[in-house]
Amino acid sequence: MGNIVEIASKRTGTRVQTPAFRAAFATLVNAKPINNSGEPKYSVLALFDKDADLKDLKAAFQEAAKNRWGKDAKKIVENPNFHNPFLDQGERVHSVTGELYNGMEVGATCISFKSDEAHRPGVVDCENKAVLTSDEIYSGIIARATVDAFAWENSGKKGISFGLQNVQKLDDGPRMGGGRIPANDDFDPLPESFKKTGTDDDPNWD
Repeated sequence: MGNIVEIASKRTGTRVQTPAFRAAFATLVNAKPINNSGEPKYSVLALFDKDADLKDLKAAFQEAAKNRWGKDAKKIVENPNFHNPFLDQGERVHSVTGELYNGMEVGATCISFKSDEAHRPGVVDCENKAVLTSDEIYSGIIARATVDAFAWENSGKKGISFGLQNVQKLDDGPRMGGGRIPANDDFDPLPESFKKTGTDDDPNWD
């Protein structure tokens, strides 16, 4: 994944500093509604390599469940209708074409990290300097994040989610879907012999 060394995660209770991941569907500069509906949120879908060590994220998940549901936690999280944040990237397919989204790998894990509009996550680079523009923060960068696992119940549904706290950009990477292609990737250089053949008063112009 990119040109970075593996970075171990850290955990304190339900708060985790994640391993490195590739950022997909990154909305970190301006909050936007998820799937064009609901309240605006900051969010990123973290794409982890197949061999990423997710033990701290899973431990935070379990602790959040126990804090909310106590001795019933295990039974609740094993219910097939429970919202589990750990998803197979192979399930991320386009709703129209049915094809796997660019950058997804079957069998690898992805997790969505979100925060509401009132709690914009801080984003820094490797030198801990603030990163604020979409030219620097885009879908495809390599990053890590601090997140907080929390349990919830809503309209009879139950689940665990990870609240997004802060993000550190570790490296650039190929832009994923939705990014504008650089102009020099769209066009080939013209030869020196190229000359303008038309004029402003071209007689064929109506």
